[in-house]
Amino acid sequence: MKEIIMEVCAVEPLSLTLQVPRGELLSGLLRMSQQAATRHLDELGLTGYVERQGLVWVIVRTHGKFFSSPGETLDITTWPGKSRAGLMPRHCQMFHPDGTPCLHLVSLWALADAESRKMRPDVAVPLPELTLPQEIPLPRAFPRRSDPLLGQFTVTPDYIDRNGHMNNAAYLEPVAPFLKGRLPREFTVDYRAELLPGQRVDVCGQEEENALYLSGKVGDGEHFRMRFFF
Repeated sequence: MKEIIMEVCAVEPLSLTLQVPRGELLSGLLRMSQQAATRHLDELGLTGYVERQGLVWVIVRTHGKFFSSPGETLDITTWPGKSRAGLMPRHCQMFHPDGTPCLHLVSLWALADAESRKMRPDVAVPLPELTLPQEIPLPRAFPRRSDPLLGQFTVTPDYIDRNGHMNNAAYLEPVAPFLKGRLPREFTVDYRAELLPGQRVDVCGQEEENALYLSGKVGDGEHFRMRFFF
């Protein structure tokens, strides 16, 4: 039986305007999305409540689709989708100040035990289902690949968030050189296992036609998969 830890009866989309951060673009845009989502959870009273239950939010998968290149500022609207089997979709749409679409994101959120780091699909935060125009579907997980080693990176302290592991947005920073300055039209990141400070990550990958596939491994363990379409 699923445990309901908090019932939220009324939810409205949150809209705000944020400055596009300097540095690696994809990572910066995901950080903006996280900032907006966190602010929304704070307004709903969910952030502190979840922490008091000994739980943390984790992101399982993120998918994004570009409609135009980002400018200096973007208007953001974010809202939760309907939770299923302990997984909670979070939508985020980014627009230029004149209303032109820039980027639409959808991420799959879940709850995990803060101590054991194990997923808690038995715990739910029921949210009313919101369906807004121009939502994009979240692709299914794509299969594991056996691609050649492209490089390595170390999980440094600046990648770590308040939960003690590598922030989901930061995963796109060390792999940025493999994109060769290109802005993908679509991308998907599967977060397979958390990355911890000091870990040395092997980045494997392969380009196929207009797609780039990347994965990150520590020893025999796979920690992320990425797919970019250009």
